Amino acid sequence: MSAAARCGGFPETSGYNPTTRTVTFTPSAALAAGTQYSVTVSGATDGSNVMDPLTWSFTTAAADTTKPTVTGRSPAAGATNVATMRR
Repeated sequence: MSAAARCGGFPETSGYNPTTRTVTFTPSAALAAGTQYSVTVSGATDGSNVMDPLTWSFTTAAADTTKPTVTGRSPAAGATNVATMRR
């Protein structure tokens, strides 16, 4: 079987696994956050049978803008007589 896949003009690689009958599409660059993409798969054949083109779209998640935080400290701020080794 062979197939071609395109996603919003991104360069990509695609491969077919005959055991699972799965086509895997992998963009060669990270997709942008909060962006809608359209994927088209066409040209898949298994001999003389050719699939109808299939197109779908998806939107990537928004960028994570949450700042990292510290949730615990050990030893506590201002601690004295802190042991040099754990027991």
